[in-house]
Amino acid sequence: DPDIWYLLGVIIGDGWVSNNGYRISISFNSKETYLINRCKSIVESKLGRKFRKDKDRRTCLEYSFCCKGFNDYITTYFGTGTHNKHIDYTLKSIPYVLRKNFILGYIDTDGCITSNSVNLVSVSKRLLCDIQDWLFSLNIVSSIKLLRKEGTEIIRGKVRNTKDKYQLNIGTEGLNIIKEWGISSMKIDSYNITPISKE
Repeated sequence: DPDIWYLLGVIIGDGWVSNNGYRISISFNSKETYLINRCKSIVESKLGRKFRKDKDRRTCLEYSFCCKGFNDYITTYFGTGTHNKHIDYTLKSIPYVLRKNFILGYIDTDGCITSNSVNLVSVSKRLLCDIQDWLFSLNIVSSIKLLRKEGTEIIRGKVRNTKDKYQLNIGTEGLNIIKEWGISSMKIDSYNITPISKE
């Protein structure tokens, strides 16, 4: 189901699975009402699970749902822990529409769109390399670079150790292809991108 693969892209971008084998959590910016509502709709209509708000930190909201089968699937095929995330090689040739929707979900979380590019970020270089393989199979050329070396930074008022962070860049031609897929209204509004008409 394309919607499930969109949800997977969101989870791999800004979500995580619990060690108990059931709970799946996603962190949202409080302004991302479109994204929250879309994920809620998919979880409740396609998976038949309740999508609950667990934490409200004003600018950051955490939602979760419980589904052992989905938790197991993510753990098996996408890994756990931010720096261990990847796409299992057995998924490399899944149908076009599923690859496309996963990438759109990832863009809606760990993606940034400008007038002439799309940038994806992750501390997992392996994950970005796997996404790059998918993009190439969809006729989109991209490049990966080290965005920031490991160190320390202040996150929510606390000093945290950070890992190397990588960036995948997609140029204008790739952006035009992704616009044809249907960039979410959230990204269009945020970055003043003109969508390509389907007519």
